[in-house]
Amino acid sequence: MFSEADESVIQVLSILHWLLVLLFAGGLVYAMGSDLFHRLLSNRLTLALALLFLPAALVSGVDWRAILLDHGGTGLAVLAVGMAAFARGWLGGGDVKLLAAVSLWAGSGLVLPILAGTALLGGLLAGVVLIAHRWRGTSREVPYGIAIAAATLWTLPRFDTAPAQLAALFP
Repeated sequence: MFSEADESVIQVLSILHWLLVLLFAGGLVYAMGSDLFHRLLSNRLTLALALLFLPAALVSGVDWRAILLDHGGTGLAVLAVGMAAFARGWLGGGDVKLLAAVSLWAGSGLVLPILAGTALLGGLLAGVVLIAHRWRGTSREVPYGIAIAAATLWTLPRFDTAPAQLAALFP
């Protein structure tokens, strides 16, 4: 059905697809550690996560309209709402940028599960931080990047940019 050259191209694209998704997942794990230990989500990291989306979407066959309107629109909407939350002191700037980057990857179909998971995990994390603050006098800052990244990793197999094999592993 396919020539040898076609099969080679398909294999290379498959490897590239996995590599891009694994880089995204690894960046999320790095964000968790960075936020936990340094309370910092760098601009470079959030920008890199956002920039990984376009090649991942193209390799996975996402339509241009979906890339621009659905994913791009979702990322921009979350960024706009997040900026308002930042202005009111409800979220840190790094959290807002990380949420926007993962929303770009998720698109409109999966942004709500990520936000709900972030709220749930963030609430649990806030409780742990408050208990630690009372017992040990530690900082009251909540590293919401952990909740954002964990909710995204939980949802990642359902992304339209995720390899089909990943989705099959986590139905």
